[in-house]
Amino acid sequence: MADSQALPQAQLTSEINDQPKQKDIITFMDAEWYNAAAEGQIDKLKDYTEPLDLLRTPNKNTVLHVYITVVQNETKESIEFVELIISKCSSLLTEPNIKGETPLHIATRFGHKSIVEFLIQSIKKAQREDLERGAEASTSDKMLKKTSTNEDTALHEAVRNNHPQVVEILIRDKPEFANIANAAGESPLYLAALLEYKSIAVEISNTSLVAYTGPNSRTALHEAVISKDKGTLHVTP
Repeated sequence: MADSQALPQAQLTSEINDQPKQKDIITFMDAEWYNAAAEGQIDKLKDYTEPLDLLRTPNKNTVLHVYITVVQNETKESIEFVELIISKCSSLLTEPNIKGETPLHIATRFGHKSIVEFLIQSIKKAQREDLERGAEASTSDKMLKKTSTNEDTALHEAVRNNHPQVVEILIRDKPEFANIANAAGESPLYLAALLEYKSIAVEISNTSLVAYTGPNSRTALHEAVISKDKGTLHVTP
């Protein structure tokens, strides 16, 4: 069992209260299955006979969203649980919640390096299998580059939450991430400069495809000047 903590009925109730005001939201995940996902109960989920994508919280989080949010320390069991869920329902790899966040968004937000790597490799594996069946070669790119309702990519999440190792993994596999701005007009490099995360700014600036743009015609250089971060100034044009 992964090192995670079960959540009581009260937390599931809190999620119900916190959900955006929308009509016709149907939830199929009761407290029993919520806690099974939160605790990483492999045997219990292994025996679940219905499609796992039917298990949803009011905010449309799947069992994969729930587990990745709650797990505290990544272990061998962590990957085994994620692997089991994906093997039973591969669509959960990129299934978004009500905020448009995929499991990759959640894993990068919490800095789960091993889970991030496993999710990326699983998406690539799914692409290879799709190609053998004649699917488009761009399927994997679309899955990896899915954005939230704020148009944040997984890289935005990793930068915002200061996870340099996860940033390195993402831009190593998909340097194009560095060239995507969110709804606020923030590129990942701009965000790193704004938050004064020097090591992340350096990592992103070393990619072949990188955008420096930010909102209101400001750039990463503007933010570096404002913060007087000489290290960031050195890596921005």
